[in-house]
Amino acid sequence: MSDCNSFCNSTCNERSYYSWNASDYGPSPLILNINHDTLRNPSFRTTRWTGEHMQLTFMSIPVGYDVGAENHPGQDQYFCVVDGDGMIYMGG
Repeated sequence: MSDCNSFCNSTCNERSYYSWNASDYGPSPLILNINHDTLRNPSFRTTRWTGEHMQLTFMSIPVGYDVGAENHPGQDQYFCVVDGDGMIYMGG
């Protein structure tokens, strides 16, 4: 991790590993730390990057809250719970 910190501290600008800006930077290149930004996310849903076939969205879901069903035909989804516990129903 120290190599990444050195790289980012010396070469990245405000669109870097340590910044927080709720802008969607896609499809431009973007360096960020997903765990760090997820924990710093101040809102329920923040989209940080959108490409042709992928979107990176951070969510801060309150305890006991349900985000509801979503359907994204032809798209893969990846879920990462950074803090707390959750239940994800997939398929059918």
